[in-house]
Amino acid sequence: MKKILCLHGYRTNTDLMKFQCALIEENLRGQAEFDYLEAPFVSDAPYDAIVGMLAEPPYYQWSERGKPTMQGLFTGVQHIEDYVRKHGPFSAILGFSQGGAMAILVAALQRRQLEGLPELRIRWAQAVVLVCPAKPFTTLKNVDDFLRLPVEDCPVILVSGRNDYDCYRFSETIYNMFSPSERRGHFVHDKGHQFPDALSVELNSQIAQAIKSVLDGLPASLAKNGDIIGSQMYAVGPEPPPVKTAKPLEHTQKKPEPDLISIFCRWFGYTP
Repeated sequence: MKKILCLHGYRTNTDLMKFQCALIEENLRGQAEFDYLEAPFVSDAPYDAIVGMLAEPPYYQWSERGKPTMQGLFTGVQHIEDYVRKHGPFSAILGFSQGGAMAILVAALQRRQLEGLPELRIRWAQAVVLVCPAKPFTTLKNVDDFLRLPVEDCPVILVSGRNDYDCYRFSETIYNMFSPSERRGHFVHDKGHQFPDALSVELNSQIAQAIKSVLDGLPASLAKNGDIIGSQMYAVGPEPPPVKTAKPLEHTQKKPEPDLISIFCRWFGYTP
């Protein structure tokens, strides 16, 4: 059975990531094994109050506190590679948010070298699954320049939230880093910075099927030169649908404490 290495988001942990991946994992039961890795840096707080309600501490992040540095990224990448050597082999890497940024970086490093980061000589990640990936550490100029080059021979499944503000606007750039087009799929749900909710049964099934197709060495898209967006097929390179431009909350801002009803409505797709 093929294994998928899962990387959680910023200031969360593997308990929350297992909850987030539950529907996709259920759709791939008996076909893929999901393994979850916690980041190397301990966070001083959960990402927000909802994370704090759904997952017990401690919480982790993939770069040190404050602005990321090359040394911090080195630690994060080496942490992943050490785990793969001990618990692999893995066929794919799945990342959410900051974990998605790390997945992009690891996939690129397996195909070319960047000074200051570990040399990854084995292409163990045959494919990448990205759910609402964060912009991958492009505040560091050498990383920004490095990621301008295409990530060759690496199928990608990208899942975006239409109301995910900056992450959604950047999703087209991330998507076009990977090639060829017949081995990639882009799914868009109508929520924000999250996995498709429990009511999106068909979408979760489609995402799981695309992952399985990629792992089996088949195109994620059944139409040549096309990309999957939700359940519809579009030509490669369309303009993304318009999105809200409201500024997202900064991590340093104090977020309101939600009640339990709001938490379950958000995660399971109900409207109170």
